[in-house]
Amino acid sequence: MTRRDTEILEFINRFGRVNIDQISKYFGLSQVRAYQVMSRLKKIGMVDHTRVFHNECGVFTCTTDGAKFTENEKLRELHIATLKHDLSVVDVFLGMCGNDRVESFMTEREIRKNCDWDHYPDMILRHGKERISLEIELSRKSKNRMENIRNFYLKNMEIDKVVYFVPRELMDYLNSCFDGIDFIETRELI
Repeated sequence: MTRRDTEILEFINRFGRVNIDQISKYFGLSQVRAYQVMSRLKKIGMVDHTRVFHNECGVFTCTTDGAKFTENEKLRELHIATLKHDLSVVDVFLGMCGNDRVESFMTEREIRKNCDWDHYPDMILRHGKERISLEIELSRKSKNRMENIRNFYLKNMEIDKVVYFVPRELMDYLNSCFDGIDFIETRELI
């Protein structure tokens, strides 16, 4: 196991699951090299690879042995219902990294482990002294649920800014849910 192998396992297990494109981008590896590394990690029992959707990249998760090299427990199971959302979180994170905006971050898995909150954002990034909560919404939540999230952010003084990434068709709805709150913004999820 190399240092980079351990870093790859940590990256995978922080998010729970990632695809080869995300590994390649985060570690600056060519697709060929990324597949070589992941094939080796799979062969020695550190990761599992599952192909979920036809004509799409499969996803990598840490095995129990692989998770021992990380600070998080092994992901219990892969939920197909949330997979697109979970991979979108990684894509948004990688987009933020491309803008050199990320000094440190906590994934939802880490937030749940370390914080006793009423709501768990998909991720919290630190940029300078600013703590930015990232939320990815792929489907419309009820007004009541959005009101609870709104109230959570209004009373949580640990979060300086909230950025929602949503499909175009949800932009107006989300904007109406957070109307008048200047530290919450919505961006189109591409």
